[in-house]
Amino acid sequence: MLNYREIKGSSQAARRIRYKQALAGTYGGRKGHRIEDTIRQKLEEIKDKHGVGYGKGRSRRFETDLDFAVPNINDPWVIIMSSFQETTSSGQTTKAKDMRSAYDQIRHQNSRYGENRAFVNFADGGGWLARKRDLERLVEQCHYFINLQHLDMLEAIVLKHVPEGYFRRNLS
Repeated sequence: MLNYREIKGSSQAARRIRYKQALAGTYGGRKGHRIEDTIRQKLEEIKDKHGVGYGKGRSRRFETDLDFAVPNINDPWVIIMSSFQETTSSGQTTKAKDMRSAYDQIRHQNSRYGENRAFVNFADGGGWLARKRDLERLVEQCHYFINLQHLDMLEAIVLKHVPEGYFRRNLS
């Protein structure tokens, strides 16, 4: 049985728990950065080939932080939200709800203004398999669902949804 008083102070058990937590956070963060770097590399390829940019950050239009916005954060036509999980947690439920909220806003704008914006859920990691219902929501509540195996689909998605005015002409 775990004794809270025993681990609260500077005991060996407390140090061991803090050490394990630090390792887990570091690993998860490194994995997340590598996945986002892979997505960023694909977006760079699209930018080099077609001249359409991308951004990352807070969107006033959709009132949320966007992992990637193509062609830019101020006027995103393709919104990419990424999620990667090694283990199960209630945080995955929260992430799934945040992604649904963004998807609902995009659908509403598409309907109201006759636009063709797309919401892409990118998910990878074994932890989602244990959270079956949350994974089902991620798949159902987006226009496109991709993972590392299907990242090449991103170019076709960008070409389909981003208006022509955002592309550079006559690229070699």
